[in-house]
Amino acid sequence: MRLADLRIKTKLFLLIGFLAVVTCITAADGIMRLMGANATLHEVYQIGHAQILAARMNQNLIVMNRSEYRVAADPTIETVRSGIARSSENRKMFEERFEQLRAEAHADEIAMLDKISAGYQAFDASVRKTMDEAVAATAAADWRTPRNI
Repeated sequence: MRLADLRIKTKLFLLIGFLAVVTCITAADGIMRLMGANATLHEVYQIGHAQILAARMNQNLIVMNRSEYRVAADPTIETVRSGIARSSENRKMFEERFEQLRAEAHADEIAMLDKISAGYQAFDASVRKTMDEAVAATAAADWRTPRNI
């Protein structure tokens, strides 16, 4: 059987069928590539979300550190109260964000988060110690009485 022996109608059906197969193959390839791009885009979104959480956690640590230095530099009752309040508020936000970050982490990131947690615990203990000492110092001192040095 030769192509010349076929009727025009059959030739047109063969041509349309061939073009349909080529179109289906091209569409399937495009769908597969879009699915891969979508998975990559989702991963980029997750990484971006984790980076935003980490940046906000960093801001919480900065505020806690500044509160500690402010209290150490000026241990008046008002400064100590303000420092404890700001430090407690930012401690709570840091720990909430850290737990959210840990919940979204992959298995290989858990070890890194454990190291970060250990460092944070040491930092938090230092901040709490400074605040406790400032409270003790303000409780022992009578700030209303002027002193002669």
